[in-house]
Amino acid sequence: MALAALGYSAYLQIQVNRLPFFTYYYARAAADISPVAAAYFENHVGVISADLLRHRHDLEGMPYWEELKRIGTAETLAKHKAQVDELLQRGNWFWSFPKP
Repeated sequence: MALAALGYSAYLQIQVNRLPFFTYYYARAAADISPVAAAYFENHVGVISADLLRHRHDLEGMPYWEELKRIGTAETLAKHKAQVDELLQRGNWFWSFPKP
């Protein structure tokens, strides 16, 4: 049991460190727009980072995006998506991402 917990903890830590430091905070700006996003960002930073990495080529696949699209303005969505996408594409200097 302890080995599984340590393994999952290491996985989450790797996901966090694959992204630039401020990625979580830029993505968390969606919580100011949508209550669904606010609830989503109560998750562990590692879980959120893993989701961001999984959806880095399609941010609209994030769990809160439909609610964000319904509530937010087109300008706000475009700005949010551009800021987060830029950080996701840059990645952490140590980790390399394959270019799309």
